[in-house]
Parts: sequence; C-alpha cells; structure tokens
Amino acid sequence: MAIKLTVESFLAGVRQSGLIDPEQLDARLRKFAKEQVDLTQAENIAQALVNCGDLTDWQSEKLLQGKFKGFLLGRYRLKQLLGRGEMSSIYLAEHVRMKRRC
Repeated sequence: MAIKLTVESFLAGVRQSGLIDPEQLDARLRKFAKEQVDLTQAENIAQALVNCGDLTDWQSEKLLQGKFKGFLLGRYRLKQLLGRGEMSSIYLAEHVRMKRRC
C-alpha cells in the first residue's frame, strides 16, 4: 500500500537522504514558486526536481515511498537500479565529488 506524504515530510526526507544539498533545495523551491509550480503536493515537487535534473525517476519514486536512506554508498550516490538477482542488485552510481558515473 502506497503512503501519502505531506510536503513537509517529503522535503524533510529529501534533506535527510543527502541527495540534494539543503541550500540548493531551498533555492530550487524558491525558483519553483516563481515559476508557479504547484508546491502543495509532494508528487509535484518530486517531478519538478526530476525535470531540473536534481533527482532521477528512481530516486523520486523511492522518496515518495517514504524511503529516505540508502542512497549513498561510500563515496557514491546511487542514481538508478539497473538489475536485481537472487544475491545482489546492480546500480548506476555517481561519484559524489567528481560527478563521474559508474
């Protein structure tokens, strides 16, 4: 069963996840308000963050499910689930500082 997040809990989760710098998130929200993006629904904010490239569809989906942890693995930020087997999962990741994908 899907949970319905409030805007406040969604934004708190985005901050907790470490996917977007808090100052960058605040700047994006101000920009979205100027662009008249509907900021009353967590789904709309998530889609706007995907559209501007701050989140991937996979990250957005997980955040909207209330999953705010597990996006960082050492020096890498998980971007997308590529595949899953019986014993492991394969992710597209990006080095946090160098912004290189692997």
